[in-house]
Amino acid sequence: MNVKNWNANYEWFLRNQHLWSDQVRKRRCRSITSYAISLGIIVRPEKCSKCGRTGIIQAHNEGWTDPLAIEWLCCTPCHKQADKEYEKRMGIKRKVIRVRPHPISVHNEARRLWSEGFLSQVEIGRILGIHNSTVSKTVRGVVKGSLKQN
Repeated sequence: MNVKNWNANYEWFLRNQHLWSDQVRKRRCRSITSYAISLGIIVRPEKCSKCGRTGIIQAHNEGWTDPLAIEWLCCTPCHKQADKEYEKRMGIKRKVIRVRPHPISVHNEARRLWSEGFLSQVEIGRILGIHNSTVSKTVRGVVKGSLKQN
């Protein structure tokens, strides 16, 4: 793809971005930014634009609305701080996903059903409402638990 086609792609992005979810817009913005870097339209600097550190420098784009409106920030402190400031300004709250382990009784039941030999791991997972990889780990002994019947 040459620069002319790239300009058409960039203009198409700007026209249609309101139709996409945030994740799609973010992915497409990153793609266009990295393609612009590979064409030489954008040049990655050696230093962070905030603190002047050298090392791993990342492109920061607020809101992912314009792939060319980027700020070059160092990986850890400056980029994380810029993301936090943007989220605070926009009122975005990050979802914290905490994975709780299944109770031992679920693992015991999975082992019991597996030992009977009539059901597959996928079927056991569907019955117990757990992923079949969890059933697999349970029957292989990766997930420890008591086999005592209550």
